[in-house]
Amino acid sequence: MAPKSKTGKNCDLHLRVNTQLKIYIANKASENNKTINDYCTDILKNYKYANQLMNIEAIQKKKVRLLSNLANNLNQLAKLCNSEKEAPQKEMLLAMWNDLKAIR
Repeated sequence: MAPKSKTGKNCDLHLRVNTQLKIYIANKASENNKTINDYCTDILKNYKYANQLMNIEAIQKKKVRLLSNLANNLNQLAKLCNSEKEAPQKEMLLAMWNDLKAIR
């Protein structure tokens, strides 16, 4: 470990990841001609990037919630069809299909 006077850093932070993620981060750091430490520090300091990730995560959670709601509706329709031996109208099924395509 380098003395504090040379690096100006006096704390350690350890991050446990799987092998695949470590290789990915090492490759990205190498592509940017940086050490893994400098590469990760730059990412953590870049708040715009962090905010983009949070927005993407929020959008993905919303999509999962919508898909869950659609799946629930489909299950209710299937139960109704099985109990009444009657299929739903074609327009209703097409509307649900269009909703699914829009979520993608």
